[in-house]
Amino acid sequence: MTRNLILLTAALALSACSSVQPVAPPPPVAPTTGVIEGSAAFVTSAGRDVSCAGLSVALMNDTAQTQSRMLALYGSASHAIQPVEVVKARSAGLEAGAPPINSAACNDRGEFVFNAVQPGLYYLIAHVRRLPAGATPDDLVILQRVSVQPGDVRQVHLAP
Repeated sequence: MTRNLILLTAALALSACSSVQPVAPPPPVAPTTGVIEGSAAFVTSAGRDVSCAGLSVALMNDTAQTQSRMLALYGSASHAIQPVEVVKARSAGLEAGAPPINSAACNDRGEFVFNAVQPGLYYLIAHVRRLPAGATPDDLVILQRVSVQPGDVRQVHLAP
């Protein structure tokens, strides 16, 4: 009798298991942010290397105020390259602008990364140096407007 009770209990337990439906894994979650991977290293037509190695790149929101400031400083609201001294001179009469929302250091190959960037329009502003440095100031600033979409991995090359 005990044996029959054990067999009946085991049979009921097994039949209960067979009626359980497998649970489907949750659907993948779409990324809500993007990534900007870039470089600011190139060779000029005169054969001089230019790089942001050891310097940094700033990330700024694209707003109406920022666009106006970029036009005043760089002469463009989309892409420009200017000597640092020219940008400093142009900024003397302007009100202070909004600070960058982030910055990234450039590695020794002139590469940088911004992770977890919210979708939208931004400005990248890179400080670069002509090598070998000359007797006069050789630092330049490169401005590039960039758009980021959810899940994007934007590849950006900052150059003239």
